[in-house]
Amino acid sequence: PIMDYGSSIWGSTSKNTHSDLIQNKAIRYYLGVHNFTPIPALTGEMGWMPSKYCKYICMLQLWNRIIKMSDERITKHVFNFEYQNNLHNDNWCNNVREILCMVGEDRIYDDKAVCDIDAIKNKLLGIAEREWKLQISSKPKLRTYVKFKDKFEVSDYVTHVKNRFNRSMIAIFRCGILQLHIETGRFNQTKVEDRKCFMCNTNMVEDEFHFLCQCPYYFAERKSLYDYVITRNGDFENFSDEEKLIFLMVEFNCKVGKFINKAWQKRKLKMYN
Repeated sequence: PIMDYGSSIWGSTSKNTHSDLIQNKAIRYYLGVHNFTPIPALTGEMGWMPSKYCKYICMLQLWNRIIKMSDERITKHVFNFEYQNNLHNDNWCNNVREILCMVGEDRIYDDKAVCDIDAIKNKLLGIAEREWKLQISSKPKLRTYVKFKDKFEVSDYVTHVKNRFNRSMIAIFRCGILQLHIETGRFNQTKVEDRKCFMCNTNMVEDEFHFLCQCPYYFAERKSLYDYVITRNGDFENFSDEEKLIFLMVEFNCKVGKFINKAWQKRKLKMYN
């Protein structure tokens, strides 16, 4: 991407948030979510690596080019001088060494060898996924998200749902920012256990799980969704509610999006009338 232009030279292992801000803004726009959407959910839905890892790949690609250069080239002379003298802790060579050490390939730096970009990219992706899993498990907003999203890859609806409004509603629901009582209760510091559903008298907390799989107020909309899914998988009706949630969010995002739209409109009519 354009924001990585020249990062093979100016990129470093020090923290740089500007590229991440641009990347996150682009994801928010495409998914149709607001600025308070948890960042781990943004990156998890889109499956994009943090921009710092993209810069690392660019730096290693330049490393390979320099290693293959003839020793007569001025660029190679400058590289060898920096590599041998290593005068500064934050110079380019040291940053490359840190990247290679991060993926367990410090031998490549010591031997001045060419690295396998694809292999290192896979290792960086593994590091990014481990960091992402720690982040989503620490976010209260993502209490439902962690139940159905366990792989750091682009979610199916992101590429298949072309209607922007439908895609937005699915993303809002999945990312835990739909204005259910579990979310709005934070604004007036209501205890989690007291964020009851306004639509039914079950005395249950109104969270994403209750909204999609339990609230009797949306029985007709849910029945339409479930009937469709059962025609595709006859075992679905024997699943527990939590298993149904996971199955729906993994396999039937488009249909879930239609349910959310209808149920949310129904909820708004009751709330505001």
